[in-house]
Amino acid sequence: MTPFVRAYFRIDGRIGRGHYWLGWLLVLGLSWTAELLPADWGDVARTVLNLLLLFPQVCMLAQRLHDVGRSGWWQLAPMGGALGLAILWMIGAAALGVDGEARNAWGAALAILLVVGVIGFYIWLGLAKGEPEANAWGPPPGARSPAEDADVFA
Repeated sequence: MTPFVRAYFRIDGRIGRGHYWLGWLLVLGLSWTAELLPADWGDVARTVLNLLLLFPQVCMLAQRLHDVGRSGWWQLAPMGGALGLAILWMIGAAALGVDGEARNAWGAALAILLVVGVIGFYIWLGLAKGEPEANAWGPPPGARSPAEDADVFA
């Protein structure tokens, strides 16, 4: 299996920071390309392409989280934050008696906080050093396995 396929189409294992950033550039580039598709192709083609990009994103995030010693399920943390902020917006607006335009401003402030938090999570994931030793998800990225070493000396 090529390193590209392993990095972006498998959930197990680990990837380093370089593969993580390269993956994001690839995903963003393809996603932006989808937006440039001719209008007569319709929204269906854009939606299908973006849905096809979802699985590589999940794999890439899971493997990067594995590299820093976390479960791949941690990629759901930003969604938990979104849910918490939505609840805070509803309860907070009602408790403060905020209505109309002030409620929209309250929601916009929380949405900005969410976007900053999610982007911060992805940046942290791209900057955090991976664990230097093997962990529950395998050896560090770039480390040679005993089988690969055996091939060199065969």
